[in-house]
Amino acid sequence: MEILLKLKHWQVFILLFVVIGLSNFTLYNTELVSQLLNSFGVLIYFFWNLGLGLILSQIAPNKVVVKRHLFILNAAVLLISLIVVQFVFEGEFESNGFLGFFWSVYVIYAIIQFFSYPAKILKSIELNKEARFINYLGYFVLFIFWPFGIWAIQPKLNNLQITKSNQS
Repeated sequence: MEILLKLKHWQVFILLFVVIGLSNFTLYNTELVSQLLNSFGVLIYFFWNLGLGLILSQIAPNKVVVKRHLFILNAAVLLISLIVVQFVFEGEFESNGFLGFFWSVYVIYAIIQFFSYPAKILKSIELNKEARFINYLGYFVLFIFWPFGIWAIQPKLNNLQITKSNQS
């Protein structure tokens, strides 16, 4: 997974752009293949963010307290939700019940935590102390808006890799 720290911003951008572009295609008469293609781009972006969160939590300073288990749990919830919505509900989820409402609210929380976790750790590594929300708000926004975020975040990850290599 450490290859994520070595990739240049343009390489990550092209990879995600092509894969997410492929997810917009629909093949007629092959519904399963179309659903798989539609999910593939989101899954690549999902695993890029998951990999960054796991890698950054390993190189974070000891002063930084991160809830890695919650990040992994929320990643699992998001992955399961994606699979269920895509393949069971055919991409459109509707619910009028309390359980559907509760699940939707938790998924929104999981999305926020899933994107804020690597942003917080990255800023904490830069500050060499635990970052507050106001400190990592910019990175949080960049992680959500991926085309712009990759151009700003990936060079910082490259610098972390260089720093990590020099310390070894």
